[in-house]
Amino acid sequence: MNLNAEQIREACDGEFLVPPLDTTVFSTALKIDSRKIECGDLFVALKGEHSDGFEYINDAINDRASIVVCDRDIADDTKIIANDHAASIIKTKDARQAIRDITVEWRKNIMGKIIGITGSVGKTSTKNFVSQVLSSKYQVTSTDGNYNNDLGLPITLCKANLEDDFVVTEMGMNAPGEIANLCDIAQPEWGIITNVGTAHIEFLKTQENIAKAKSELAQAIPDKIGKMFLWADDDFRNFIIDYAKLKERNIETIFFGGTKYIESLDSPQVWFENLKTDEDGNSSFDVFLKGFINSDADSFSVKLNLPGKFNVINACAAFAVGMMADIMPSKVIQVLNNLKGESGRFEKLTSKQGFSIINDAYNANPQSMIGSLETLATSRCSGKRIAFLGDMLELGDYTQKAHEEVGLAVANNKIDILISVGKFSKDIAKAAEKNGISPDNIFWFEKTDNAKLKLLDLASKDDIVLFKASNIMGFQKVVEELVV
Repeated sequence: MNLNAEQIREACDGEFLVPPLDTTVFSTALKIDSRKIECGDLFVALKGEHSDGFEYINDAINDRASIVVCDRDIADDTKIIANDHAASIIKTKDARQAIRDITVEWRKNIMGKIIGITGSVGKTSTKNFVSQVLSSKYQVTSTDGNYNNDLGLPITLCKANLEDDFVVTEMGMNAPGEIANLCDIAQPEWGIITNVGTAHIEFLKTQENIAKAKSELAQAIPDKIGKMFLWADDDFRNFIIDYAKLKERNIETIFFGGTKYIESLDSPQVWFENLKTDEDGNSSFDVFLKGFINSDADSFSVKLNLPGKFNVINACAAFAVGMMADIMPSKVIQVLNNLKGESGRFEKLTSKQGFSIINDAYNANPQSMIGSLETLATSRCSGKRIAFLGDMLELGDYTQKAHEEVGLAVANNKIDILISVGKFSKDIAKAAEKNGISPDNIFWFEKTDNAKLKLLDLASKDDIVLFKASNIMGFQKVVEELVV
């Protein structure tokens, strides 16, 4: 970001409580966490659920924030500290609204293409894959972690530079209209929808409503000049095309991650064939391209140092974006072959006790849970394959059925031992037993600590353990305790 105090004050319709001593000083990034302040940052003091940023204004200024925005009057000692550090303080009516207004103002200056990514599964991984592929040729800014809401997206946009060629943003949602709101801020030129699953069905009631909410990204892509990337095998692929009127608006649609070429689509496609899994569970496959100017009907071999069919699909999405960004296939392959997993998302670790861990504990929904079990089943293991699974949330009336489907997947993938945790996960245990897993190999616990003790009693050096649940179940902490 490169806005001075006067520009920020005007954008958020605020007033100076402490005017700038030097009007040529520009803010470098927007932060809402005082612990992450760096010299030159803009700090917006928000009142949150567990803490109040207003209480940390002095800390932010002492850590060299150049501009502060708040929505309350400040104490005299804060004014003195601000003057001592040549920082300015702006008061506005609503600090959260100020974040949006400031970001919208900065967005006017961003000349690089904005890419928006949403979907029920795989948003963060796809964002990382796409960012790394684009970074092989261009200057790129992308979302940190999963900063994908009305606070996280502005933080991403406000750290973008004037020199950036691409800004890759992740867009999450829990309700209709949320992605449309993010698109109003970001104004993406390219969009990627990874899939339409059942995450957040508690709030949206039907999968069609989820598809409509995800399609808000497609609706925001500009006519004629925009590009939309869709998963070729998604059941809602044609729904999105029709609902967002992509053909009528002359938006080029690119398809990725199918298991064959679909002639009826009559659009550029990246698909994969000959998927194989090595002893470590990593995927190798042949990727095929058709309809691209810089490479037509070609095939290339790719080997990911990552497990899971879902990562193959994510890689195809990144391949498609790379081709549309005029990156040579050989360069894209080089990037994909060197991709690494991230914490909490199919991260491979080893416990202090010696057994292997697949840490996929960041979050879970039925589709990702079943995909993780399929990958566990094909991972190299000379001992037992153990699934340590927990509740999936925000599924509403689909909750029982979803957990039963996971239990069926445990049985279908012949998992040796199931440890399930949480009130909903009792249905995983029941379904696993109903479909053939011996009750002697199924353990259900209400509390995570008790489940961890059973795991330590059962697991041995040659075993591999998958951790998967919604983030609120706290499995990440269990993994950290096991590997520290």
